[in-house]
Amino acid sequence: MTDGTPSGEPVGEAEDYGKFLRSRQMFCVKGGKLFLAPPGLAISHLDWFRQEGWVDGGNGDEEKFFRHVVRGYYVPGDNAIYCFKETDFVVDAEMMEADENTAATEREIAEAVIRQLPHLKEALHLKNDARIFLGPKKIGPTAQYPKQKYIGTIETVLRNNPYKGRTEIQYGNKE
Repeated sequence: MTDGTPSGEPVGEAEDYGKFLRSRQMFCVKGGKLFLAPPGLAISHLDWFRQEGWVDGGNGDEEKFFRHVVRGYYVPGDNAIYCFKETDFVVDAEMMEADENTAATEREIAEAVIRQLPHLKEALHLKNDARIFLGPKKIGPTAQYPKQKYIGTIETVLRNNPYKGRTEIQYGNKE
């Protein structure tokens, strides 16, 4: 039995997914700036980006946008930040093609998030023991996701931060 959601997830899983969406705090790093979604926003990053006017939808701009924007979310129940850059979370041959490409993408994601970490910590009132992962949190028993990589706590990452320069934080779509 499904609840009529486009994904056709069983009711229990859809309810859990909705609860997850409301509990997380989404963010993205676009053009070197940190952007925060409104708290409790129970939509996807794509729908948030459409609301902001960053992508139109239907013209192929989403995939290009997702290739150039680091995004993620903080999950209070996990005390963890999850950061990623994929268009979707399906593990496919292209994503697993070469360890060299994966390592380059991981470095790019880590650099973008680490540069913004002081702002993210301040804006979301995070404690130093919050953990940081590269890769999304696996939601649901049937979901396939790329492997996560733990990079440390806020405290350890900031202590070893090679990117000391401060950058701007943005709320909403004003650049």
